[in-house]
Amino acid sequence: MTMLSTTKGHDVRDISLTGGWDASLIEDVLAAAVDWVWEADAEQKLVRLSSRFAEVTGISPKDVIGRSLDEFLLRFLMDETELTQQARVLAAHAPFRNLHLRLWDALSGRMRHFQLSGRPWLEAGRFAGYRGIGQEVTVPVEREMRESENRFRTIFEHAALGIAVVRPGGRLVQANQALEAMFGYPAGELLRLSFTELTHPEDRADDSTAARKLVTGEVDSYSRENRYLRRDGTNFWGRLTASVVPGDGEDRFTVVMIEDIDDRKRAEANLSLFRKVMDAAHEAVTILSPSGHILYANSAYGRLFGVAPNAVSGSHYRTYFPPSSQAVIDRTVAPALLRGESWEGVMDATDPSGRIFPLWQRAGVLRDEGGRVQFFFAFMHDNTDRQLFEDELFDAKEAAEEANIAKTRFLAAASHDLRQPMQALSMFVAVLAGHAMDPAQAALVTRIQDSVTALEGLLNSLLDVSKLEAGLIVPHISQFPVAGMMDRLAAEFEPLCQANGLELTMVPCRRVVRSDSSLLERILRNLLNNAVRYTKTGRILFGCRRQGKDLVFEVWDTGIGIPQAEMKNIFREFHQVGNSGRDRRQGLGLGLSIVERLAALLEHSITVKSNEGKGSVFSVAVHATEQAPAHTKPRQLQLGLARKGAAILVVEDEPDVRESLELLLESWGHVVLSAASAEDALRRLSLWGRTPELVIADYRLENGDTGGEAIARIEAHLCPDVKLPAIILTGDTAPERLQQAKALGHGLLHKPVQAPLLQNAIDEALARGARAHRRAARGAGKGDMRKAKAS
Repeated sequence: MTMLSTTKGHDVRDISLTGGWDASLIEDVLAAAVDWVWEADAEQKLVRLSSRFAEVTGISPKDVIGRSLDEFLLRFLMDETELTQQARVLAAHAPFRNLHLRLWDALSGRMRHFQLSGRPWLEAGRFAGYRGIGQEVTVPVEREMRESENRFRTIFEHAALGIAVVRPGGRLVQANQALEAMFGYPAGELLRLSFTELTHPEDRADDSTAARKLVTGEVDSYSRENRYLRRDGTNFWGRLTASVVPGDGEDRFTVVMIEDIDDRKRAEANLSLFRKVMDAAHEAVTILSPSGHILYANSAYGRLFGVAPNAVSGSHYRTYFPPSSQAVIDRTVAPALLRGESWEGVMDATDPSGRIFPLWQRAGVLRDEGGRVQFFFAFMHDNTDRQLFEDELFDAKEAAEEANIAKTRFLAAASHDLRQPMQALSMFVAVLAGHAMDPAQAALVTRIQDSVTALEGLLNSLLDVSKLEAGLIVPHISQFPVAGMMDRLAAEFEPLCQANGLELTMVPCRRVVRSDSSLLERILRNLLNNAVRYTKTGRILFGCRRQGKDLVFEVWDTGIGIPQAEMKNIFREFHQVGNSGRDRRQGLGLGLSIVERLAALLEHSITVKSNEGKGSVFSVAVHATEQAPAHTKPRQLQLGLARKGAAILVVEDEPDVRESLELLLESWGHVVLSAASAEDALRRLSLWGRTPELVIADYRLENGDTGGEAIARIEAHLCPDVKLPAIILTGDTAPERLQQAKALGHGLLHKPVQAPLLQNAIDEALARGARAHRRAARGAGKGDMRKAKAS
């Protein structure tokens, strides 16, 4: 039995040749199936080749018979890797299939391709050699190569990446459309350049070094990120991947792929800048995922919580908050952010050591175009120092407010205590002035009255400031002609100017303004008084002029003037120019402060111009109107015409004031009952046998009682259904006391009260009481008539 190797579907199989089959028949069958059959002995030397070997390969059998298989394979084109691998297979006596052999055909000028297969055969269980087949596969290989080349060309031309084939010298052989577009060159022009020319000068050296390693075989491929030059001179970042592929013969080409990573590099640069800025920031910054996990935290965040910034990545935002703050996050912060609102506030936070500290933070949300949450972000810092500062500031503010309240209370108490003897002195002087006396005594009384009046002026200034601070002065705006007011002021200051050797000139004005006539008159009175006080010689000019929509009142003087450095201080309380000796005959320095406050209350503007040593001018701008005010007949006050002998009850705890009031009222012809308190008054009234027609009470009585409470008790005791006419006298300047006194609804006079003002108030109160009594009597009479008709 003879053993031969054959193939069917590229599988080598043993075929037994038995009777009926001769060698020529077998040869013909094999020739139809394969191109040639070969056999090697135990030493792996070729001992047999079929007749078609020479016909197919063009190699004479006698040139290879007797040669080893290794020598036989060297007749074909195989790279070193394939030869080395095949040598190991033969040394192991292992079977092999479809070994690819290439042979250059000079006649046809093309490469021919063959496949060689073989398997070992044994005799007596020992290796006896190889038997195998060979077959030409040039046609299918070329067909596959064409298909592969077409696929490559399609991919090459339509790839999104830039692809080029480069010769060993760096010259481009082929470039796809993506690469041409990337560099901005038209088709074909890019091939005139080398890759070195396309690379940025600063990257050429490093890229050339990597390319040399590729060409010399030190590496199979390499990747780099380089800058490249476009045709228009701009540059861009690209990621280069290069690998060597063999060509025909000894040629080797480099296939280069470039991905435009300019956007990515720009994003990386922006991200790097962002990180640098965030790390340099004093505030802690964190970016959170929609689930609340930390995606980014800057260095300040790590310092704030005592951890490394990269250690917090992936942890949850709530990690560094105690349960109480987590509840605030769930209840307040998270809902606000999900509504698209930002949130700002302070809550407790904790660090790994367990320290709890106040944390200020401002949190926000970033959404995509579809409204879905992309990120949450938060800025935060340790609020301990600020909280301590705010606590200290709050304590300092409270201390300042308490000091201010204490100052006001002290001033009010001092003013009240001063007003009591002043009131007694004023009343005693009024009583004294009513007695007959010789000229020397009358002159002395007059000087006493002048001194009392000056002192009253000082106290009244304090009272005005207190009333302004308390908000008790409410302007009553109306339209009125200014002529009467200016005439009154001129008549009032004419004697004072003459007494001081000054000339007063008043320019008449017939304009109509819109303001509070009383408060405006007080402003102008203070300005005129100020002019007289600071003008030693010369004249004072008082008038007004139209300026746009306003009527501007002006007071000019030829006084000492105001230094430029003092201009910003003249409206401050207790500040006086040219009175370093603090002569109280020149006032307390409250006049201009009151002017400024009243002007602000009326929304009038005050301006001042001055020339030191030559004089000053103060201006008040008031809204003018062309509309004439409605004509009202002035009410004529008839002082001292009320009924004499009125029964008046005086409730005053200060003995001197009580006695002076009693003497003054009796000198006016009234019947007076005086008491020190409400209890004392009720006791004395039960013995007096008369019902008082008027009650005059001090606001602040002994044991913490007030005049209002005393009047109420007296009314409840004597006539529960009738309100007694009453006047309250007060020496208080404390704002809250003034508000309380005014709220009682009785007449209110501020101590020290001058006799004419008190007399006027008494006349009005008695007149109101008489009218109320007549109305009550008429009402009772009508009731009796209705009852009579009904009966």
